[in-house]
Amino acid sequence: MTIHSWGAVTPGNNDIDSQIKCIQTCKPALQRWKNIKVMIIDESELRTCHSHFSDVKRGAIAVSMLDGHLFNTLAALADRLRKKTNKPFGDIQVCICVFIE
Repeated sequence: MTIHSWGAVTPGNNDIDSQIKCIQTCKPALQRWKNIKVMIIDESELRTCHSHFSDVKRGAIAVSMLDGHLFNTLAALADRLRKKTNKPFGDIQVCICVFIE
């Protein structure tokens, strides 16, 4: 599952308000945003099975290779969709790493 399909994030859309409206119409994606606890961002150039990991029941997703713009978009969406906290990234634990094989 890609980050776009996981979170109903529209590629190339810079308007956070329209992204929020889109996510709110997709109830499964909205619930995933509200329930996620950990986001793992794998910045290695090798895409392996762990880079497509998604364990929604346990509140985790792993994403491969995102640029700064998409990272900022995800941070803004997390902040706005998870209103119960004022912690960065909506209180999602973000792990940025390079897995070496």
